[in-house]
Amino acid sequence: MAGGDRASFLSFEFRYDYEVEISPEFPGTGEWAETVHVFNDPRVAIQSSPSAEAAPLVVRVESADGGAWIGKFASGYSGISGIYACPASDLICVIAGGCPYLVKSTQPEVGAVSPSDQVIQVLPSPDASLLFLVNYTDIVAIGKWGPLWNSGRLVLDNLRVVEIFDDEIHCLGTSSDLQERKIIVDAANGSIKQGSVPGFS
Repeated sequence: MAGGDRASFLSFEFRYDYEVEISPEFPGTGEWAETVHVFNDPRVAIQSSPSAEAAPLVVRVESADGGAWIGKFASGYSGISGIYACPASDLICVIAGGCPYLVKSTQPEVGAVSPSDQVIQVLPSPDASLLFLVNYTDIVAIGKWGPLWNSGRLVLDNLRVVEIFDDEIHCLGTSSDLQERKIIVDAANGSIKQGSVPGFS
């Protein structure tokens, strides 16, 4: 994973009701003053060998009501790391080594939703109503109430978003014939509006 020291917080144009500190210093007392919540994704255990395991991404969150907690987020094995604001002001998207976790800042005890894996791009919609998580093959849209849609597999590999408009997401990716193809995805529901990838559409 990209270590906690290389992770950063991005708010884009979203309003957020919390403060975050990435990789806070461990207290000299040997104990956190805040409640510690551990977040794991089963896919991390399945896909990572013991030799490839990385330290979790540790984040301190202070919510609008003044409550503070420590989150330890298990790292995936491929992708970016960072903390991102979401369309909902109390929702945090933590990505550790490509593994995304959606957590409510005021209710960490409820747990996290992990709607994707191997995330390599995180992008907002122009009107700041959606947050897009992009991995090597598909796109997930996050709305005010959490995951809104998953495009399903769009390409064989190497998917990347090159431009986003209010109603369209323009992408490039490798098709099953190993050619780079352009696809236009409907931002409202994740369906393909234009272009086709042999073997997948």
